[in-house]
Amino acid sequence: MSGCYEIKHSSGLKIILNLMSEHSYAYAVLGVRYGSSNNEFKKHDDDSFLSCPQGIAHFLEHKMFENEDGEDTFQKFARTGALANAYTGFDRTCYLFSCSKNFEESLKILLDYVTHPYFTNENVEKEKDIIVQEIKMCQDNPRWQGYFGVLNGLYSQIPIFNDTAGTEESIRKITKEDLYKCYDMFYKPDNMVLSISGHFTKKEVLKIVDNIFTKQDPSDIVNKTYEEPIEAVSKKKTKKMSVKIPLIHIGYKHLASNSLRDNYIKSVKHQLANELIVGSTSELFGYLYYKGVISNPIGYEVAFGPGYLMSVFGVETKHEEEVTKGLSDAIDKIKKQGISDDDFVAVKKSFYGRHIMEQDDPEIVAENYMEASLYDYNFDDLQDLVLNIDKTEIENLIKETYYDQSSCVSVINPNIETY
Repeated sequence: MSGCYEIKHSSGLKIILNLMSEHSYAYAVLGVRYGSSNNEFKKHDDDSFLSCPQGIAHFLEHKMFENEDGEDTFQKFARTGALANAYTGFDRTCYLFSCSKNFEESLKILLDYVTHPYFTNENVEKEKDIIVQEIKMCQDNPRWQGYFGVLNGLYSQIPIFNDTAGTEESIRKITKEDLYKCYDMFYKPDNMVLSISGHFTKKEVLKIVDNIFTKQDPSDIVNKTYEEPIEAVSKKKTKKMSVKIPLIHIGYKHLASNSLRDNYIKSVKHQLANELIVGSTSELFGYLYYKGVISNPIGYEVAFGPGYLMSVFGVETKHEEEVTKGLSDAIDKIKKQGISDDDFVAVKKSFYGRHIMEQDDPEIVAENYMEASLYDYNFDDLQDLVLNIDKTEIENLIKETYYDQSSCVSVINPNIETY
């Protein structure tokens, strides 16, 4: 049996089920609209915003796996044979598992531990050392440092330039009371989306949700908004680390709104624009590759949320200036000459084809539907959105939102003392 169902549970929880009976496993993800950038918030009737230590959303994600019975949640999943994980982004926290058997038991574990926090002074203090070690690992990761170098160069107000895990100083300040405060504010059923794809039944999902989720008062959250200038804070960030080849990240800050849905739609268009600018069939990639400036494709990511939207390009190269100038020249050429019809049709077909192919992967399907729903968008409308994008729309997007004054280059150079 196959089919897609979107259900608004009586508790307020949104449930999206993609039944894909041809697969032998299921993938489930529970997304919460709460991430590392949501550090200042209040209820509508409050006079002032609460301010929490940097990194608290990620800290909360870690602590959700601890249970009052003393058994670690990963041990519970191990008994069912499920693979479980979690991650924290700028504006969401997600809890997930995949399994080929014991789906019902695994889903019970997921929904049970996310709805039953257990924080004590002792287990919070113990976790701080673990988080600090994770922060230090990120500080030793060149790609992570290069990416956040770009964010620090682009943004000055919206707190996405802070490391998701926080700093050692901010982590040491977190208390049990802080965690409960954030949990009680954000971990409400109507502030969550449960997305499941693969081999399971609708009946067993609804039975488990009915037993765990009860009707609650709707969430009452006002996240602080920020006035972010369109100009970049810094044109260049550099750092020396243990890399053999310099790692280059180039970021462009785009025009954004506080509407999650609007920024989600814009992000799809920017992905298509970036593919035209640096993709494997682009003139820029061909020129840089055959000249020996780069040996791998230029990767790109579009990141977005309330008030921010950006494109970040990344590649390893010993020829920083040729890459940065090449990218700037390629953008200027499109602004002046436009995009050829043949290039646009080919890239759009490829872009659309990848989207269709991804619909056969339960993990990607569940994540895509969850993400779109968190951003107040119906993922089923994405195909029509892509099909209806025209060439002029992308040309205008590039003209209006890719500017040198809104860009930053982050370079991780080799620390020659280590070689």
